[in-house]
Amino acid sequence: MIEQYLADRGLNRLLAAHLLERLKSTEGPERLLIADRLGSIYVGLLDAATTEIERSTWESQGQDLLRQVPEADSFNLRLNLAKARYLLAEDTAEKYRIRLVSPEDKQEAERALRAVNATFLDIAAKLNRRVEQLERQEASGRDEDGAALRAQLADSRRLRSLAHYYAGWSSYYVAFLSGRPQSIPEALVSFGWLLNASGGREPTLERLPSSLLRYEHVARAAIGVAMCEALRGRDTTAERWLEAIELADGVPDHIVRQLFVRRMVVLAGAGRWNDLQILVTRRRGQGESAKPLDVGEARLLAVLTLDALDRWSLPRGKELAQSLADAALTDLITLGEVRHVQDLVGKFGSAPLAGDGFIVQYIRGLQIYERARTAHQESGENPDEPSTRDAVINQYRAAATALDAALGAADVARFGEERSNGALLRGLATFYAGDLRLAADRFEQAFQTAGQRDPRRAEDALWMAIVALDKAVERGQTGLRERFVGLGSLYLQKFPQTQRAAKLLLRQSSSGMISEEKAVEILLAIEPGSPLHETARRQCANLLYTIYRRSRGSDRDFAALRFAEVAEEVIRLDRRRLAESSAKDGAEIVTQVMARVRQVLDAVLGMTAPDLERADKAIEAFDLIVASAGYDTSKIEDEITYRRFQIALFRGNAAEVTRQHDRLRAIKGPFSDRADRLMYNRALAAARAPDAPAQALRDVVTHGLRVMEQFGRTADALKDPAVFSLHNTVADAAATVYAQSRDSSMLEVATAIDRELLKLGDSPLKVLRRYAELGEIAGDKAGALDCWRTILAGAGTTAPEWFEARYHTIRLLIETDAARAREVMAQYKVLHPDFGPEPWGTKLKELDARLGSPSSPSGDVRSGGGGGGP
Repeated sequence: MIEQYLADRGLNRLLAAHLLERLKSTEGPERLLIADRLGSIYVGLLDAATTEIERSTWESQGQDLLRQVPEADSFNLRLNLAKARYLLAEDTAEKYRIRLVSPEDKQEAERALRAVNATFLDIAAKLNRRVEQLERQEASGRDEDGAALRAQLADSRRLRSLAHYYAGWSSYYVAFLSGRPQSIPEALVSFGWLLNASGGREPTLERLPSSLLRYEHVARAAIGVAMCEALRGRDTTAERWLEAIELADGVPDHIVRQLFVRRMVVLAGAGRWNDLQILVTRRRGQGESAKPLDVGEARLLAVLTLDALDRWSLPRGKELAQSLADAALTDLITLGEVRHVQDLVGKFGSAPLAGDGFIVQYIRGLQIYERARTAHQESGENPDEPSTRDAVINQYRAAATALDAALGAADVARFGEERSNGALLRGLATFYAGDLRLAADRFEQAFQTAGQRDPRRAEDALWMAIVALDKAVERGQTGLRERFVGLGSLYLQKFPQTQRAAKLLLRQSSSGMISEEKAVEILLAIEPGSPLHETARRQCANLLYTIYRRSRGSDRDFAALRFAEVAEEVIRLDRRRLAESSAKDGAEIVTQVMARVRQVLDAVLGMTAPDLERADKAIEAFDLIVASAGYDTSKIEDEITYRRFQIALFRGNAAEVTRQHDRLRAIKGPFSDRADRLMYNRALAAARAPDAPAQALRDVVTHGLRVMEQFGRTADALKDPAVFSLHNTVADAAATVYAQSRDSSMLEVATAIDRELLKLGDSPLKVLRRYAELGEIAGDKAGALDCWRTILAGAGTTAPEWFEARYHTIRLLIETDAARAREVMAQYKVLHPDFGPEPWGTKLKELDARLGSPSSPSGDVRSGGGGGGP
């Protein structure tokens, strides 16, 4: 009762105390059950411990339990007690790796690891025998409680894996701390149990299912294998294991983040300083965007390199190792971790850091620069533009002065990369201070300093020199224009494949230095053998597309063809690049090709006489790239479907037109609307042809109604003359179809549209006449009468339409108000005793006969009746 209460409320400390008291007073089989239960609780408390005191307390009590009840022999408890000791020793071992513990602590950790390693191996062996026993029992099928047996077997396998996992890592750390790799085979065999190589075999990548690496303990075991291989001098194999972890799907992020430091250990241990430099450079980045390593990473890099320089004779790579050590120390100082630098100097001597050398001056300048950048950002100004605040400008100038001192230090030649970065930062500090001419000078110096050693930084420096001169020219220093053009030419020669090269050409044309047509001429003149050729063609295509989009009238067709010719060449070049590129670069190239294909389709299908051959080639290129590169077309599916629809429409392929149009209607969106408008315009043109097919007018109605929905049918929409004309045209087409076929649906369409048009007032004669005729047929005689009255009021009294309207008004009045009809007829006969011109005179006489009215009217005849009337 008490135990259940405590367990339900998670009061495990009290539950442990309660069970311990029961254990003291219990004998026999029940004592063993209590011990097992108490052992499980100690395991949970050990896992939940957050302080060393807590962990030590529960470890001690667990050990006491095993001494008091040795027959319990709880694998789980023994494993966790050993794990607690292991974790302390592991922490010490990793601190030793970065020289943060004393030699005595290292020796104590080695002793502890040897002890727990034996425990882990013993537990693993016993658990393996238990697993084999349970497996035989399961295979016999005689156990009545199969579910319980399976649970025991799963738990035993789990514990066996954990025991081998910790046995592997403890064996590795023993070898690492002792400097003797004899225990490495034993470690690998232990890891093998988790990596599909059980039974005393060492694991291999060929037997490793990569899907298992998503489990944390398996991924950590694989890391352990890599570290073991590195420790016994097989650095290539170690790298392959780390790479397998990195490439596997679903590996936990915190495991992936460990790979960088593990790779540093592997490469440094093998003396592969060039590879290590590449790894570190990739991690830190370059240029203004470069970031220092984390404190732990920088400390490890410093220890690995300084230890090698201190203990080893380096026939090769000494300069690289020294530069990596400098980079690590520089990062530590940048991060403000001076205590780490002092500690390393104490351990490895003062040689790494001279008090008045480059690093100290450089870091001082960098810190001032960063403070200036922070002040610039907090000032509210655009931090990418030179500052106008005196306080900020002064900080930038102070940074430039400090960096100038660093670049003049006696040992500057030792720091190639940071020297290059310092030169660039000095230029940036001068640029942001607004000293543009001087900034250009310093950027040019940075360009020379970087040289071929660091092409990326050299490019950044030269580009910033151009930017500084450009801004100086904008601010009135026109004497620098020639220098700006000269550096621009140098940039295009040195770095023709960059986006900046294209941007520079655009800048020259947009600034008026050269016209667009001149830029096109220059770009087209660049020979295929030039390194600038491909970039020039791409930029030329961009300019020509801009020109095409801006062109109107007859010039537009010419602009479209000129663009298409260059764009097709660019597409061929990019497809060749795609075939030779990596997966990462390939994705960007595919995006560029797709954009260019879409531009070509836009141009060649927008011509007065569409170039269908070119359109077919563009679609073919699109389909091939989608098939080979797996490009996601979901965002442009409507556009490409519209282009296929256009091609089919221009070819007169009715079945394909219908298929693609249906797809567009299903997708919806702006391209579906464009397709409806195109179908409407084509139907309208066909209907107006002399030999128009009967279906043409029906198509006008069908597609016209869809276009009408795009613009709406509200009064506000109909105020637009173009929208009003659209509605009028569709209504007229529907009326004509009705007249030809008596299709009642067309009558409904025409009258519904006309009712909306009439609501606007001041309707055109065509709308009034059409509704007057169709409204009456549809049963709206009152509406029809109103339309004839409006026509009557607006027509001249001698116009034929006036007599027509008078006839219809009297005719309709006869059906609704015969007396009023007689009165109107009497008035009409006074003004027109001969009943007016034909054919309306005869028709009016017939109406008069129907009315049976007298030959002359009785009562007053209203003056002006000819222009108004009912």
